[in-house]
Amino acid sequence: MNPGASTTLTYQAVILGNASLYDNYAEISDSDQPDVDSTPGNHSSNEDDNDTIIITPNSAVIGNSVWLDEDGDGYQDAGEAGIANITVELWNADHTSLLASTTTDANGSYIFKNIAPGTYQVDVLNSSLPTGLVQTQIPGARVTS
Repeated sequence: MNPGASTTLTYQAVILGNASLYDNYAEISDSDQPDVDSTPGNHSSNEDDNDTIIITPNSAVIGNSVWLDEDGDGYQDAGEAGIANITVELWNADHTSLLASTTTDANGSYIFKNIAPGTYQVDVLNSSLPTGLVQTQIPGARVTS
């Protein structure tokens, strides 16, 4: 690289364990340009090789889609299009606390990110469905209006 130029280095770290504070150390040099101010891990605020981040491992996502179930079988078959702008809610396991709410995108997809592992309930609100549509009834499923 030319003097004064910069670049972005991207790497993936896999963290196993609990949420915590992790230190990231790096030393970058070229064969003819050592990083003279670098001593990785010495916790010096005068160097450019230390960074501290909080990582929450083991988070999950919950997502799916809302679609026009033309044959009423509860499965999205070829040709059954997603429905946009439908309200989807994420509730705790016993349905006593609303944790998040979102709306489906243009393809009928929704996603809840950074969810702690656990048991949840997802509700598609009948009141947000287009006029004349109702949810497909699947044995054991719960429908919220």
